[in-house]
Amino acid sequence: TYIIRGTIFGQQGATAAAVWVIKVYWAKVLAFIGRVPLLGGIGSVVVIFFTILPVGLYLADMWRRRSKYVDPTTLPSVGVIVPARNEEGLIGDCIRAIDDAAGSYPASCSVYIIENGSSDATYSEAREALADARNIRGVLLQCEPKGKAHALNTGIRHATEHIVLRIDADTLVTSGVLFGLLAHFDDPAVGGVSGMPLPRIQSSWICRMRALEVYYQVGFKRSGYNPLDAIGVLPGALVAYRRRLLVKLNGFAEGVNGEDADMTVRVGRLGYRIVSDPSVRAYTEMPTTFAYLREQRMRWARGTYHMLARNKSGIVMLQGLRCVWMLPWAAFIMFRRLMVVPFGAAAVVLILMSRVRTPPQEVAAGGAILLGVQLVQMAVCMLLVGDRRLIASIPSYLIFRLIVSFFALETLLSLAFDRSPVSTQS
Repeated sequence: TYIIRGTIFGQQGATAAAVWVIKVYWAKVLAFIGRVPLLGGIGSVVVIFFTILPVGLYLADMWRRRSKYVDPTTLPSVGVIVPARNEEGLIGDCIRAIDDAAGSYPASCSVYIIENGSSDATYSEAREALADARNIRGVLLQCEPKGKAHALNTGIRHATEHIVLRIDADTLVTSGVLFGLLAHFDDPAVGGVSGMPLPRIQSSWICRMRALEVYYQVGFKRSGYNPLDAIGVLPGALVAYRRRLLVKLNGFAEGVNGEDADMTVRVGRLGYRIVSDPSVRAYTEMPTTFAYLREQRMRWARGTYHMLARNKSGIVMLQGLRCVWMLPWAAFIMFRRLMVVPFGAAAVVLILMSRVRTPPQEVAAGGAILLGVQLVQMAVCMLLVGDRRLIASIPSYLIFRLIVSFFALETLLSLAFDRSPVSTQS
């Protein structure tokens, strides 16, 4: 604990020193950058601090994740739970990828496929793939079509392994996924681990934008939260938990969106560490059409609201940085996304009214806070952990952000508020 706290304070001190050096010795550079439309507020000490800090935290996590030997004979058994509804053409590939990964994993691996109300050949395709598997014990289950969380809880009830790995039916794991994730459970303080789910196809513009987001949000920023133990969500496409913790928490929340984020926070509130390992990668289906993208982003936005409502007591109870810092920060980030569209409209009006080629300083400063800093960090991320070929796509991410921000705003305006009490994890 003291080492982690020392790392945090040391990183903050180093960041503050770096900000001072930049302000003193790069004043002319900052003045020049300040005239750039989306970076007009970059000269602010606060903006510089929050630009540099994620890079420092990422580097601290790289140092923390230096190679550590794990005895293969101590690795736990794993039960892989795959909820599947109308996944014909995908579920077979998913099972075969898990089977291949299990071939290089030294402990036993069972796969629980939970088919829940498919209207296609998902069940028969899964049955055939499990019958052909060589390295796993396959269990094919069926449950009522009451949502993904209900299917996950059905799998948890049937699984007997110490570690439960949740994988979406449209996800392909790589050969090192099992070892990469489960090696972290050698530390008894770890309660949940996830990797980095990347788009299976990056030929479309939407998928390239999503790849930028995954590298930036998961591979870069979320890795920086590891030393702070402040990760707010582990993606449901690829996440492992200690089964006894899932049982203790009565499984995944049913009837809400964002059950993956909710479970991440609740496991953290039990006092266990949450880990994101960007070196462990899988490839999953991503939206390729704007209709699919709209459905996904509205579901994610609702999930954020549901997670915040269910875990707001963690803020009052001061249950770690995840609750004290990351939950309010998640609310602020959601608010910032909601403001992108109104800000863009106001910026256009101000530029037209000013009758000058460059935007007013207020517009430039707002652009730095809402988008500019993120674009700079994204470029750094592609150099450190991402795909450098995607750097050329970063400018068009502005359009993507406007689109998904509109979907977030649409979600807020369509929410139905209920005054009935919401159950929370104490």
